[in-house]
Amino acid sequence: MIRVSKTFVIFFVASALMVSSAHAAVEFTARLTELPRGSQPLSGKIFVKGEKIRQETFGPNGVQIMIFRPDMKVTWMMFIPGKVCLQMPYVPSDNEFGEWASLKSINVRFLGKETFRGIECRKYQTVEDGQKTFYWISEQLSFPVKVESRDETMECTDIRRCKLEDSLFEVPATYKKTITRIAPPKE
Repeated sequence: MIRVSKTFVIFFVASALMVSSAHAAVEFTARLTELPRGSQPLSGKIFVKGEKIRQETFGPNGVQIMIFRPDMKVTWMMFIPGKVCLQMPYVPSDNEFGEWASLKSINVRFLGKETFRGIECRKYQTVEDGQKTFYWISEQLSFPVKVESRDETMECTDIRRCKLEDSLFEVPATYKKTITRIAPPKE
């Protein structure tokens, strides 16, 4: 099974909350790179349609797809091969970064404006349990295009705005769904 890091989950759940708070529904795709410290980089794709997010990770053990659906209060993790889908409750309170916009649950510090690969961003720093994490939030997309923590860096590149089909954010009928009542484990 492909590992799912805490930063990865926070990154995408936070992304869903930030996009949903934007004035207009944003739709785009991007290439995603996860660079864990001391491990091989992972690559993938991300699809964003409003608050719906689909993330595909290509790793040494195959492809893993995660779909975040706050509107349905579910998160799906699909495994290829095997056509198995694990359905978990979408739990926004588990997302420390999701509260960042209103500064309710963590210490957020605005560091200024910075350009990341030609994208104008607002850079922020959070500190949780003594650990600093940096976020580059695209001003145009209201979406994190880079997240850097002590353990890893995640980057979105080759961002393309486009219309996305709703079917990208659904589990295909050919998948066997396993439902769990507990949220995904924290690392």
